[in-house]
Amino acid sequence: LMFLFPLISNSITYAETQIKNSNSKTSNETEKINVDFAFSIGNDCVCAKYLRENNLRFQSSPLDWMFDYSLKTVNHLFKTEFKDFFKQIRVNNKKELYGKLYVYDTKNHIESHNHYMKNVPFAQERKRVDSMMKKRAESTINTIKKSKSVALISHRNNSDKEFTEFIKEFGKTYPNKKIYLINIKHGKSETPEKRIIYNKDNLKVIEYKFINGGKKYPNWYGNPNGWAQVMKTIQLSEKHQPLPSKKFHD
Repeated sequence: LMFLFPLISNSITYAETQIKNSNSKTSNETEKINVDFAFSIGNDCVCAKYLRENNLRFQSSPLDWMFDYSLKTVNHLFKTEFKDFFKQIRVNNKKELYGKLYVYDTKNHIESHNHYMKNVPFAQERKRVDSMMKKRAESTINTIKKSKSVALISHRNNSDKEFTEFIKEFGKTYPNKKIYLINIKHGKSETPEKRIIYNKDNLKVIEYKFINGGKKYPNWYGNPNGWAQVMKTIQLSEKHQPLPSKKFHD
């Protein structure tokens, strides 16, 4: 059997190379897409920020303002319908942001610092946030189920292989839908450069790279012009009222 190992190894390497190189050409041309629903899959809050600023966010998702979670966590949460979301937690009472505590979902490895008020008893806050996130999860899942097409907006540095594995798994959770994953990465140009990472069986991964980091554009804020150019490529199939909001992180 030893003589088979080089053949198997070469086959795996070839398959991975095909995933990476089949659509590896970059282009300055953006691609218009039409979807029923667009929402953030992180791993930070900048995706939700620019969805909202470009009138593409008409409801709240549990992951909108969360930080530092993996693609595997996203798939797990949607498969389990967020049943264990922030059920096992750790609170950092010494760290806060604008009066909000840093709270960690230790099972799913997610960080929240936009939801739990420090000046309110924590038991009371936890009950409030749990109830709010349950409603957001149910609303998000129901909207995905009713949609024929969705766009997942991401701001990550994962590999092509990881994005491909992710969208295939997400497609199994929500079959018979057109699913786009649009990922933003830091690049060298002010103008977004597009690259197709994966395109098969109603699943498509599109990467846009532009200057979106450093001192000029901190990660938590991003490059407004670059993001706006990408967000303009997304059109919702129906017009919706913008999400009414009295607070930034609604």
